[in-house]
Amino acid sequence: MNKIQPEISVIMSVYKENEFLLKRSIDSILNQTFDNFEFIIILDNPENKTAELKILKYSEKDKRIIFLKNEKNIGQGFSRNKGFEIAKGKYIALMDADDYSYPERFEIQKNYLELNKDIDLLFTSYEKKYPDKNSTKYIEKNHDTKKILFSGEGFLNATIMAKSEILKKHNYKLSRAPEEFELFFRIIKAGVSIETLKEVLYIYHIQNKELIDRYLNNNYGNKTFLKLLISNFTYFYRYSGYFTTLFNVFLAFLLTRNKYIFSKCIMLKDNLKIYK
Repeated sequence: MNKIQPEISVIMSVYKENEFLLKRSIDSILNQTFDNFEFIIILDNPENKTAELKILKYSEKDKRIIFLKNEKNIGQGFSRNKGFEIAKGKYIALMDADDYSYPERFEIQKNYLELNKDIDLLFTSYEKKYPDKNSTKYIEKNHDTKKILFSGEGFLNATIMAKSEILKKHNYKLSRAPEEFELFFRIIKAGVSIETLKEVLYIYHIQNKELIDRYLNNNYGNKTFLKLLISNFTYFYRYSGYFTTLFNVFLAFLLTRNKYIFSKCIMLKDNLKIYK
């Protein structure tokens, strides 16, 4: 008997996420109201045996899961690219391993894309939860894609559902943060049609360590990001107080090499949201 062709390919990269949040994340996908999908999970940390065993147990019970394990850590961006290469669905949806998708997320996104054939890539509004249990909802009301991108909060990578050919063609060029920003900037310049749903269909969890590490770790492509900021500075100056401020923070760090001051700036930006 032939397998039913999946309409959606879900891509999730796993590294060393909290075990409880990982389970909740996987469950939130498997319990979607729309169920014709394949779930490609890439373990980007071959030493994470706890996550490997958990994912294997899930895959034994649910044949929609396709499990891949990287031989070494290559970063979320390149791990997702591996998922794009084997994806069979008409659409590709992303998911982060410590977040939560509302049960109706896929159904709503797929129906919207089916009704609006001119849209290539679709985000959802989302709720951002902080370590202190506070949260903020980001409900998109602005249809200017450049202003959304440069707001610093408008597009959330993991809420994407897109036509498969878009992400197969415009895949990630950076392995780690800011891999999503570089991707969004490139696809906007390429004329990809983007829209964001007003419905909150996703919960994005911010971890304490993430607030600093995603910017301080040299492996996270900071030099590439700075080069992107400099080469397109007129865009940022016109559209974004958020990214011009981030540019200044990066520049200060390069000049002073003071990680303490740099980390405090980043934490203020994320926690107090003073640069929106």
